[in-house]
Amino acid sequence: MSKLETNTIDTISGSTTLTLGGTNANAITIPAGVTLSGNSLALAGNIGLGGATPTTSGTGITFPATASASTDANTLDDYEEGTWTPVDISGASLAFTSNEGTYTKIGRIVIANFIFRYPSNADATAAYVGGLPFTVASGNDNFQGNISTTDYASSDIVIWTTWTPSNGLRIRNYNDSGLSNANLSGKYIGGQTIYRI
Repeated sequence: MSKLETNTIDTISGSTTLTLGGTNANAITIPAGVTLSGNSLALAGNIGLGGATPTTSGTGITFPATASASTDANTLDDYEEGTWTPVDISGASLAFTSNEGTYTKIGRIVIANFIFRYPSNADATAAYVGGLPFTVASGNDNFQGNISTTDYASSDIVIWTTWTPSNGLRIRNYNDSGLSNANLSGKYIGGQTIYRI
């Protein structure tokens, strides 16, 4: 059977593999462990989208390594977890220590966690941190950040994810006065930012 047009399958269960479309690139293979009943689909395993090989670990949906972005705002087109490394992008060429980060990307939203320590320095340049795993979307309403741990002397330190000029993290005082690299000399900063791409 090369086409399945007017035929109706009400229930598939058991250990049989059903392939629709033969060797066609758009073929659908329904493996053992899948149950179709009425308007419901039950899977015992995983789904691979966009040609991605389904994971063999746990149960879930595997997205391709490179996102295939949908123009439909109601379509979840990507999910990814990984690591990133915070780096100095102030122009002072500072080398952070204990710098590490993790991220989760869900569609256009990125949740990036970070921790890093500034080296001892007397540089008066404004403090900027880069290395974010994805480029921040332009506009002033695409980001939000918070500091959860620091040994900076003031308790009102905040962090902003910026799209211009440096596509990174800007460290500031709560009253919007900027902090320099020297202000943060020897200090560690840990927190999280959520932004759109």
